[in-house]
Amino acid sequence: MILHGGHDGSRHLQDTHVFDFHTLTWTALITDGPIPSPRDSHVSVIHGNSMFLYGGSTGSAVGDFHELKLEFRRLWSPVICQGEPYPGANAPSSATNNAATPNAAAASSAGARRASSASPARLGGAASTVGNNATHSSSSCSSGMDAENTPADVPSKPVYCNPGVRFCHVGVVYENAFYIFGGYDGNHRLNDFLRFRFDQVELDSVPPPSTLISDLKSYVGNEALSDVQFIVEGIPIHAHKILCLRCPFFKNLLTGEYMESRAREIVMHDVKYATFLFILEYLYCDEVDRTRIRNISFAMDLFQAADRFGIDRLKRLCEIEMLDSINIETAMHILYSADQYNAENLRNKCMEYILRHFDEVSRTLGFEEVGRTNVDLVFEILRRR
Repeated sequence: MILHGGHDGSRHLQDTHVFDFHTLTWTALITDGPIPSPRDSHVSVIHGNSMFLYGGSTGSAVGDFHELKLEFRRLWSPVICQGEPYPGANAPSSATNNAATPNAAAASSAGARRASSASPARLGGAASTVGNNATHSSSSCSSGMDAENTPADVPSKPVYCNPGVRFCHVGVVYENAFYIFGGYDGNHRLNDFLRFRFDQVELDSVPPPSTLISDLKSYVGNEALSDVQFIVEGIPIHAHKILCLRCPFFKNLLTGEYMESRAREIVMHDVKYATFLFILEYLYCDEVDRTRIRNISFAMDLFQAADRFGIDRLKRLCEIEMLDSINIETAMHILYSADQYNAENLRNKCMEYILRHFDEVSRTLGFEEVGRTNVDLVFEILRRR
């Protein structure tokens, strides 16, 4: 059973947990991608190898629709869709729609007694069962929906509509479609009945967003189709030769006369594991998480590695971030790196900054350390004052 979100009595949650029915234990599920905002009173269902989550309350009703792919990196992504009104069902009364049955409450209580004490405490989360083709979901305010009461006279030309915001609604998968009934939009109790068909592709003037970057990112360190393995700080990293060829260093290493070109496993020296993994991610996706390289120590490691591997664009991105990070304490270390790895623009900017703030910079530990390792650089500063 996969549980996402809910309310712990003081705040809305957005974590995901898995309950194993064989061992009666809970474990946290680590996910990637744009995680749905914290919420409760939503519904979730399983279809194929994905969990779908719709609506809920973040303090006010929401109507967004998300998919969690359960393979590889367990990636969240938004679903762009419209709901299809489904006619002919007799709606339960408002009293039925707002109260769980006594039997359901008893089953929930008994299950709680048997479950591990590590179970996550919350209210209004949505849980979906996985395996044995089970596709059932529940929320804190939902009532069941029987397939026998579902009409078969589907209109040949349905009218499509936006399902709208709602929480405390019912959601279930039946015959390759996701059905939604009722709920509350913050002002009114709803009595509508909607269907989203998983196999129906609507031609639209707005194409779905590209998944190229997220698809390629999912293969970073992934064993699937891997044909080379790097060993960095003793840790294996699976990779794919075709994508590594985007870097001159790896192109020579993997296609040249070196023995590594025929090796399945290559040991990389003088580079940190986190830095090397970041470089692979850049080579696969041509994108960088700029928030990470705002950490000056990491940016300097990455800058040095990008220079070593001949990745000029990544090296320039590091320069830009380090330029924004120049201050009294970091100026000498950045100047040292820029001088050592021939980053002329970064070197000039650091030098200008140090000359303007020489009295403060000269009293830092960085100035003393650079003076011990590169006295010529310190003499240059003194000459230019």
